[in-house]
Amino acid sequence: MIQQPQAYDSSLKTLLEGLAGQVLPELVSGVEVEAELNDEILKPPLRADRVYTALWRGVPCILHVELETKASTNIAHRLLEYNAILYKKHKKPVVSVVIYPFRVKLPRLPLCIFVGSQEIHTFWYHVIALWKLRARSYLNRGVVGMYALLPTMRGATYEMLKQALDEMKAFYGENRRRLAEQILLFDTFLQRSDTLSIVDKYKVQEYLDMFDSLLDESRIVKKKAAEAEAKGRVEGEIETLRQVIVEIVQTHFPVLAQLAQQKVTKLSDSRQLHGLIMQLTLARDEAAARDVLNV
Repeated sequence: MIQQPQAYDSSLKTLLEGLAGQVLPELVSGVEVEAELNDEILKPPLRADRVYTALWRGVPCILHVELETKASTNIAHRLLEYNAILYKKHKKPVVSVVIYPFRVKLPRLPLCIFVGSQEIHTFWYHVIALWKLRARSYLNRGVVGMYALLPTMRGATYEMLKQALDEMKAFYGENRRRLAEQILLFDTFLQRSDTLSIVDKYKVQEYLDMFDSLLDESRIVKKKAAEAEAKGRVEGEIETLRQVIVEIVQTHFPVLAQLAQQKVTKLSDSRQLHGLIMQLTLARDEAAARDVLNV
């Protein structure tokens, strides 16, 4: 299977695009997602991962989600800062959530602020550790939106993940682009997961090979290949893929063009380059694209 850059934060954010209404209520009890807020609420270098209008136990609120792949001593402080900014702007209570896909030391709840011995502020937020969730629960209930995360969860086995991949293929049907996105995300989380046995992980990776053709059907790769043929140029696959990557970045994230050029010169494996193309195609903003190129 494609060994794509491990831009886990970007991948998890991509998972929520279009699926937040299905995924987040599974992770945060009582939440109903209404709509994503795309407005800029923070000044650089602060950047919120995902913000939604929502209901929490029937009460209108703002839902703020941060996606973390490593332990951070200041995550509670960041969440509190974002919470205050969002509350000031929207005048609604803010439900703060941090999601950890991989095993790390979790922050202690709640954040308590004292002056001497007097507690002056208590800040509660939700901590979701995916490796503590049971993969079987989502598979039994057919929550397809969660399937890309199953490799990170407790109790995942080769048989379960094979079933999940088959159900994803059937569910997305002719929507091959959406299926390709989900397969790429699934593989991304599988690479770092420590919830599967080594044998099961190897077997899943072998099974994933049957989905490689999905990524070969990338619209931009096809377009570039057609252009090369029309111009009568004979280019090697590696050079073509490198050029595709540079053109994607020049078109959508021109500030990162030099970084992209430096990145592709270090890659000579077609699978890595295909994976980089998919990650950049999924990147929703310049910051996400930079994360992909810096891996």
